[in-house]
Formats: sequence, C-alpha cells, structure tokens
Amino acid sequence: MTLAKELEDLEARRAAGTLSDADVEMAKDALLRVAAETRLTQPARDERSALVVGLASNLMLTVIVLALIAAGAYVLAPLTIAAPVMILCALALPFIWLWEWITDLF
Repeated sequence: MTLAKELEDLEARRAAGTLSDADVEMAKDALLRVAAETRLTQPARDERSALVVGLASNLMLTVIVLALIAAGAYVLAPLTIAAPVMILCALALPFIWLWEWITDLF
C-alpha cells in the first residue's frame, strides 16, 4: 500500500469515527517518518539513471572512436597493419574509458 493510500485510509477512519484525532496524528507522523527514512536510505532513481547514462555515453564514445580509427586505418595504412591496430583498439579502448569513468566517480 502506498503512502497516499495509507493517509487516505487514516482520514476515512477519522471521518467514520473509528479512530480518534490523536491516533490519526500519531499514525501520520509515524508513516511520514518511515517514508522519510526509507527515502534517505534507498538510492534515488536519478542516481541510477545517471550511472546508466554514463555507461551508455562511454559505449557510444567507444563506438564512434573505433569507427574513426577504422576509417583512418583503412585509408592510411595497408590492411596488414590496420587489422592488428583495430583489434588492439577494440580490446583496449573500452577498458581504458571504463576505468577513467569509474575513477571519475570517486
């Protein structure tokens, strides 16, 4: 049950006369205190979405740079040199940028 439903239920009980005003106020205070504590202890969706956006942007940057390196290697170097360079870049760049991004978080 959500906090809004709980508060509506308390107001309905107060209106029906099954709970006293003091009991309703104590219950509201307890519900709001628990909601505030829960909100402080759980990570916000904004924090999680920021992590996902950071990972996605690093992935897009990796793909773009690898495509530029591939185009440059294809135009400027013979295929026997370009292929090993591309393999090494494809393996190394994602780890380098991920390490850089993780260390920037701290």
